[in-house]
Order: sequence, then C-alpha cells, then structure tokens
Amino acid sequence: YSLTPRAADALLGLAQLEYARGDRSAARRHLERLVLEHPRATSVTEAWYWLGRTRMDLGDVALGCQALDSARAGLPTTDVERRNMVDYAAQPCRSLPAGGAAPATPPPATTVTPPPTTQTTAPRGAWTVQVAAFNTL
Repeated sequence: YSLTPRAADALLGLAQLEYARGDRSAARRHLERLVLEHPRATSVTEAWYWLGRTRMDLGDVALGCQALDSARAGLPTTDVERRNMVDYAAQPCRSLPAGGAAPATPPPATTVTPPPTTQTTAPRGAWTVQVAAFNTL
C-alpha cells in the first residue's frame, strides 16, 4: 500500500520504531524508501533529519551530512527549534573537507565494555509489523 495517503507517515513511524529498538539498518531502509517514494510528503523533512542521524550512527558521515543538509533546506525559517536539532546533529559535518568526503583518517574509536547481562527475551527477528495507522482530524 505504498500509494496510500498515510504511507509516508507509516514509514516514518516504522523507522523511528526501528531506531528506538537499535536496528539502524532497518530504520535507514524505511527512511530511504520514504524520501525516494514520497518526496512531497509533509513528513519528508523529518525523514531527512532521521536519515542523517541514522547514517551517521552507521558510520557514513558524508551521506549523513547530505541528508541533514536536505532536512535543513526543507525547513521553514520560522522553525527555529527543528533547525537547532538539525544543526546539533550536523556537528560532525564541520570536520569534513569542502568536498563532503569523509576525512582520510578517522579518529580512533573508543571501546566501552558493557557490563555482562543475561538475555531474558527471545532474539530479535528480521520482521517489522505495523500495527495500525490512523488519520486523526
């Protein structure tokens, strides 16, 4: 049902769910689909913002910066709070060369060892289910 009026909002919601669950790759797929299939949707600017954050989390800073630039371009000048969110997320973009490519030598990664935990839930599957989509007036 990719052509329904609520498809873009549903994809954004699915992406945010996957992001919250920690599955950045699934979130990226939903967001890339949204911006490609629904470029005129009202939620596309927010999708560009989340796509930028997700790409950066996955280590692709250059493409993350491009997505955040698209988000910034779609924002009205009066939306100061959202613009501040985009600018904050775009801080790593300042270290990129003018061409937008990633730096030749990335900064060394820091390793944090989490405390040992026991798994109390079943492992995550590869499926995502949309429970509902509502249009509220």
